[in-house]
Amino acid sequence: QEDVICRLWDRYKNDVGREPDVLADIAGARGSVAEVLHGTVGRALPGFAEAVQDFELQWTHSYGEGTTQRLVSELLSGRRLVAVSRRVGDVVLRGFWGRGVSMPAWERLLQKLRLSEIQSLRRLDLSDNGLNGPFAPGVLDILKRGVRQLDLSTNSFESPGMQQILTALPQSVPYLEALDLRFNPCAYDTGFLFCAAGVLPQLRYLERIAFQVRS
Repeated sequence: QEDVICRLWDRYKNDVGREPDVLADIAGARGSVAEVLHGTVGRALPGFAEAVQDFELQWTHSYGEGTTQRLVSELLSGRRLVAVSRRVGDVVLRGFWGRGVSMPAWERLLQKLRLSEIQSLRRLDLSDNGLNGPFAPGVLDILKRGVRQLDLSTNSFESPGMQQILTALPQSVPYLEALDLRFNPCAYDTGFLFCAAGVLPQLRYLERIAFQVRS
């Protein structure tokens, strides 16, 4: 609880440029200092549910698809390649640990992504949200769209959930370029390490990887 409050306090200072207007001498009337800080910072920053409510997937990049171009050109019996590009978007919902990350809000996010016209992603950043095993199937559902950059750092994934995600990467995201799995409890499990050792060599386009090994 105190770690969450400290994280929110620091994030408030970074976003607003000053510390919350909380005085220790009012704590006696309103509860403990921790409760006062939690209430003040909680009002200043939106929660995960509010962020999901406001979220709309927008295309941010486009990639030329050589294979698609050749196929379309052949179908149209053209001599030159047809200019075909694939629009992709970013999903960046990070830093909501302790601020309303719940399964109902998560399901609303998945539903929004399923209904979006943009079917491919460039970046998926769900770091610092406290996600754990029950969220793994939803992560896999998002990965089926294809992702180039994946950040699941600073979450609560135990070894089984993270192994479930890892084993799906070669099939779901063969063009993955960046992967960050740091600061998850799975780092203490040897099963996760063996799983990573078997999966990572299959990701031929992976350029950046970050994860911890702890004993």
